[in-house]
Amino acid sequence: MARDKAIAATNTDMLNERKQKMRTMVEDLQQKKKALDEKYKDREKTASQDKAYRHEVYMAQQASRREKDLAVLGEKTPELCVILKGDVQGSIDALQVCIGKYHDERVKLTVVHSGIGNVIPSDIQMAKICKGNIYCLNTVCDKKTQKLADKANVSVYPSKVIYKLIDLMKTHLDYHVEGKKEEVRVGTATVQAIFNITGLEKRHVAGCMVNTGKLSKELKMRVFREKEVVYFGRISTLQHMRDEVASISADMECGLSATDINFEFAEGDKIEQYTYNETKESVQWQMFTSSPSSSSPS
Repeated sequence: MARDKAIAATNTDMLNERKQKMRTMVEDLQQKKKALDEKYKDREKTASQDKAYRHEVYMAQQASRREKDLAVLGEKTPELCVILKGDVQGSIDALQVCIGKYHDERVKLTVVHSGIGNVIPSDIQMAKICKGNIYCLNTVCDKKTQKLADKANVSVYPSKVIYKLIDLMKTHLDYHVEGKKEEVRVGTATVQAIFNITGLEKRHVAGCMVNTGKLSKELKMRVFREKEVVYFGRISTLQHMRDEVASISADMECGLSATDINFEFAEGDKIEQYTYNETKESVQWQMFTSSPSSSSPS
């Protein structure tokens, strides 16, 4: 009887020991499963981020290739590529809203990438690819990253005020706008006589009276014959009396020849000279009626 009890007790102890080992094994498996779940979750998140980043790099590369292709075709429209960085999503959203209101076909404004946080090396790489600028609202670029930017010739513009950042962006867009050239008449003259000068070099010289303004060797001239332009080019020689001069004023006589030795003046030809005044223009982006003093929306 005592022997049976001893055997039963031993069996119970062995069973309890096995149960404990099973519990320990299950707990270990659960911990390993949890660790693996976290690991694969992180991998999935990283893969998603990598995929998004690769897509943005691809878009930057496409923008760069599109720019080269259009340049080859002679149909290039100027483009400002931008990368936006903000302290919070609200800052990025506010910048996107402002950019969404930009409409000017003369210069394209393309957001290649936007993200929260300080400027990082991948932002510099992306800006270098698309030849763009980085605009930061309430974020900074640390010294190490700034050195990378300087080496890559990438401009980083930080600001704590959204309106100042947009104004800066507008200024950079203005750089790409081609100004209007206005032609301004400098002087006019009438050909009164023709002289054929022989010597080391045969020259066809027009004896002229300057009617208005002045004539200058530095400017090109147009020669009109019965309202038709028969010559457009530079003056080879310009003389008053026997002296070579750089310019000649109104109501004075002069002799001049064209750089094209084959061109022949005729009596009655009208000579005009022009210069050009370039008027700088700005993009159309009237965002604000007045500049608020507050910082960016939070």
